[in-house]
Amino acid sequence: MKDDYYRQVYRVKGLYVSCDGKKIKREYENKDMFNANSWHHLSIQTDHDGNQIIRTKDHGVLRVDELVGICFCPPDKYGHKWYIIHKDRDKKNCHKDNLKWVPSYEYRSFCLSELTYTDEQTGEDFVWSIDDLYVSKSGRVQYKKKDLVVEQTISDSDLGCLRAVTPFVRKGWNGNHYHVDELVANVFCKRLENVEHQSILHIDYDMTNNKESNLKWVELDDPELKKYCEQEKKDKTAINLQYSTLP
Repeated sequence: MKDDYYRQVYRVKGLYVSCDGKKIKREYENKDMFNANSWHHLSIQTDHDGNQIIRTKDHGVLRVDELVGICFCPPDKYGHKWYIIHKDRDKKNCHKDNLKWVPSYEYRSFCLSELTYTDEQTGEDFVWSIDDLYVSKSGRVQYKKKDLVVEQTISDSDLGCLRAVTPFVRKGWNGNHYHVDELVANVFCKRLENVEHQSILHIDYDMTNNKESNLKWVELDDPELKKYCEQEKKDKTAINLQYSTLP
């Protein structure tokens, strides 16, 4: 067996994964745990989505394809969110040659049928955007098929009042903030080709209108974007004036 058959997972101490994703072993410092053998082969299971997983006490549930991908075929670039796909669409085939890291838009295109559903009450279609958040063309955002509240203010503890911000949603009270326009534009609005840095323009200059038809990607030096940013600043100032400082 080649020495490169196993590689160590850098973020989990003592964990090694094979290049075909069929074997995962872990080395423990306490050899008495396994009859003086420091190596313990972990059981690979299948979750409700068909992904191959292992369960650990210190790191919880880990996906086998991501472990193989991290060790044998890491992303070309770092700095933004990457997702892993199985080239043959077989989630049980976790061989390194069958895996590829892709950005969110390519992942969505590859798995579109699995990342779309229709709201039973309204009939609106929702498409995956990022981090298990789904959006509709009207600007609604759902998590676990439930609408998230779009927030437009945050509490400023230093000033003792509410301050206007770009509309956002979050998963849970302490969850990460996601700008609604970015969630919608990432799914429904085509990005500019061969332009590395671009931003989202609200066509009607209304930062609260996050419908797909009101958003488009533009270059950072676009005059319309400058006008929109100026209007957004004015709107936030007007909202801030509505809230008096707390005693």
